[in-house]
Amino acid sequence: MVEFRYLPTWLVLFLALGIYAGYTYQIPIKGTIIGCLILLLAIWFIMAYIAKKNRKYHLFSALSFLLFLGIGIIDVHINQVLNNPKHYRHFLRNEHELVLQLNIQLKPTSRYHAYLAEVKQIDKHKTIGDILVYIPKDSLQTEWQIDDLLYCKREIIPLAPPHNPGQFDYRNYLEKEQVFDMIYLKPGEYLRNTPIESTPKGIAFQIRKRILENLSTKSISSDAMAIIQAMFLGQRQEMSSEIYDDYKNTGMVHVLAISGLHFGILLWFMQLLLKPLLQNKYGKIIYFVLLHSFLWFYAFLIGFFPSVVRAVTMFSSVLIGIQFKRRINVQNALAASLFFLLLLYPFYLWQVGFQMSYLAVFFIVGFQPLLKKVYQPKNKIVAYFWDLAMVTITAQLGVLPLSLYYFHQFSGLFLISSLVFLPVFGIVLGMGFIVLILAYIGILPDLVAIIFGWGIDKLNLGIAWMGSAQGFVFNDIYLLASTTILLYIFLFLAYSFWKERLLTWLPYLLTAVLFMQISFLLQKWNFQKTNEFVVWHQFKGTKLIHRRGQNAELISSQDSPVKNDVNLVNYFSANKVISVDTIIAGLRIISCGEEKYLLISKDFNYQKLLISNPNIILCNSPKINLERLLLHFRPKRIIADGSNFPYLIKIWEKTCKSRGVKLHITGMSGAYVHSH
Repeated sequence: MVEFRYLPTWLVLFLALGIYAGYTYQIPIKGTIIGCLILLLAIWFIMAYIAKKNRKYHLFSALSFLLFLGIGIIDVHINQVLNNPKHYRHFLRNEHELVLQLNIQLKPTSRYHAYLAEVKQIDKHKTIGDILVYIPKDSLQTEWQIDDLLYCKREIIPLAPPHNPGQFDYRNYLEKEQVFDMIYLKPGEYLRNTPIESTPKGIAFQIRKRILENLSTKSISSDAMAIIQAMFLGQRQEMSSEIYDDYKNTGMVHVLAISGLHFGILLWFMQLLLKPLLQNKYGKIIYFVLLHSFLWFYAFLIGFFPSVVRAVTMFSSVLIGIQFKRRINVQNALAASLFFLLLLYPFYLWQVGFQMSYLAVFFIVGFQPLLKKVYQPKNKIVAYFWDLAMVTITAQLGVLPLSLYYFHQFSGLFLISSLVFLPVFGIVLGMGFIVLILAYIGILPDLVAIIFGWGIDKLNLGIAWMGSAQGFVFNDIYLLASTTILLYIFLFLAYSFWKERLLTWLPYLLTAVLFMQISFLLQKWNFQKTNEFVVWHQFKGTKLIHRRGQNAELISSQDSPVKNDVNLVNYFSANKVISVDTIIAGLRIISCGEEKYLLISKDFNYQKLLISNPNIILCNSPKINLERLLLHFRPKRIIADGSNFPYLIKIWEKTCKSRGVKLHITGMSGAYVHSH
């Protein structure tokens, strides 16, 4: 667990707060820089004063915290790509002649390949900045490569918001990755070219491609190949949702994300391989240089993902400590790596893998020694599994609040699956690195490949069997951000109370428990008192939700509207809806507080309706004269859902614009939500 007595830990915390503040709020950068310079000068004078008086001075710490807060604000401003005058957004008009270079391959859809690409040029302007690119699948097209250049003339459009409440906000996720726009390409609308020089990402892609091509010639199943790509090369594009869900349900999904476990196995393997060098006079230097080189080359090969960067930085720190015969304080090494990584790229702060990776290690470092004092077996085999259990429990404790906040799920199988499968994964990883090296060279024996693929298939079967025990998987657990923070405060206070055994920590611990209870009660009260009306977005369908506390009415054009809509199920679960009454969609007036909504789904004699200034919902492409409708009702706004024909929506858009009436199109702006 993190020790807040150490100054570096506080400095990193204030740096992170500064990064968050600088991204969230519009803080004047010039004033921040001037403030930091003043603080730096004040700290210099205080240091001189402390040196003369030879005593502690708390003002020094306080000013240092403020300085790092300011550094965080400046850091996020410098690294915000939109602030760069060469960013492509500064040159946007309508359609442009674009030059794009593919950077990162994403999971494809049924109709499109998906990539992140750098905008190298827009018209005649050299630019920077990444964009999401969808390229149509074509059986006649050769395989796309990282670094491929695309020439096209298209309009760049902003990333779309989530269509419905509770749906994953892909736009928000990509904006934290500094990607803000997207482009859809059509067959025949682009030219493809190969670059003269390869980028580092392109070189890494070619190495991975060669490994996978050589492995594909062996008798290895597609599921085993998907696991190899994810577990060793950091590529999950080919993994089926069924396999991923099996790993998630058993609490073993972390082994698919390359992290400290992988680097630990690689380091152990390379130490065995290079051990003879230690007998040579200059072999020790070569030994450590090669170890560092292999670690960083592997990080380069799979891509510098957050968990990868954290792991390789930590292992490099440990190796440096061993090399200079100094014991490395793990917490200081963690704080130092966290500081430098955030300084280099502050947007790591919002990456879930980055957050969970550091929290897991901090909790292992803090809680495991305390648990060891409770009981330490003398038998070596029992001690191995006891230590493995303690590491698993403490890591799970560290990431549990975040897991519930982001994924709303907890697997009760995490401990037993770790004890059963982690030792097996260690063997698979050790063998896997050898298989990858032999596959790249092109000398992988068929028998070795078959045994390796067979082992992964059996491992998948075991994971699937254990994951089928759905009774141990707890779903639909929703936490607020405030509750998540309170849980971590409680865990920190519990750790301090346990470690120091001082009653002075008890009042703080009980206060944290009280605030958590208040937070849960407020969340429950909010569920019961909130009333909400939602015009759901659904392609070729209509769904209106009128939620009153934990009861809801669902007006739908379908017979079973909830059954096949995962997002709708998640919406009801997140808002703790107990009962849902389903009504068939048709002409009706819906009252929501002071607002009235008129649902129109077919032709009707609107002159008989005595209602003024309603919000009109158009669905199922009704044959109406919108201009007459606007003159008769004088509505506040028009809402068009996903059941309407696109050509009609374009006509309505022009009519509403000419009449000065607001138009909400769920296909463009997402679901319409009105709380009352």
